[in-house]
Amino acid sequence: MSVKEYVKRAVKNDFPSPDSIIIKDIMGNIMTKDEMITAYEQGGLTTDFYKNKKGDIVEVVVRKSTPGDQEIEAQINKKLNAGPPVTVTQIDCDNVKPLLDEAYRRDQEIRKEGVVYDAMVNHKNLELVISVDQVCGLPKGVENEKQINIIWLIIQHNGAEYRKRYIDYFIEANEEGAIDAGSIALMQDRILMDDGKPQIYGSQVLNGELYNLRSASTVDKRRASVGLGPLKEYLEKLGVSFDVVQE
Repeated sequence: MSVKEYVKRAVKNDFPSPDSIIIKDIMGNIMTKDEMITAYEQGGLTTDFYKNKKGDIVEVVVRKSTPGDQEIEAQINKKLNAGPPVTVTQIDCDNVKPLLDEAYRRDQEIRKEGVVYDAMVNHKNLELVISVDQVCGLPKGVENEKQINIIWLIIQHNGAEYRKRYIDYFIEANEEGAIDAGSIALMQDRILMDDGKPQIYGSQVLNGELYNLRSASTVDKRRASVGLGPLKEYLEKLGVSFDVVQE
């Protein structure tokens, strides 16, 4: 399968179920679906898809990821994170707190069970944050903890370029005690996934599976260092398995 087709299929999540195709390792040995999942949990792997003469995907080979694969993953994430242009609007700087409170309400409303998800809500909230930044300057200091955490949520739910643009702002806010280290870790993982690189803390799940994870056997130590609980417990809530023994 060409890189162009792979990226196109990945953006649309247009791959067959592992139950319907042959799975092999790099040596040509047949793998079960569970064996493939277990291998992926160790991190550092990718898959190559193969088609028959009719153009149907019939086989997948699991192998170690390369820098080239990371570049392809970055292409995919860039397309997934693409959105309409951001318009800066005039903001009443004395009214920033209630505006952010309303943005938080909108963010949570579209994520309630039974509510139709609307991506434009994320975009509207992003335009608010960018406008506040451009017109008033973003809030700082522990006295603005609530507003900073709302801004973090909005940026985390938007495109890759904005996470990269504002990660230093959140790191500074953490140093001031206005946002916890766990939130910084989640955004750092997301940025790594945006770039097609292995994540550090295991917070990111892609297409129902744990995204590529660095040094899986020591992840709980890293998570504990930023106030996050064991990865197995976190993933169980998402319906994703993780059984790597921790050192």
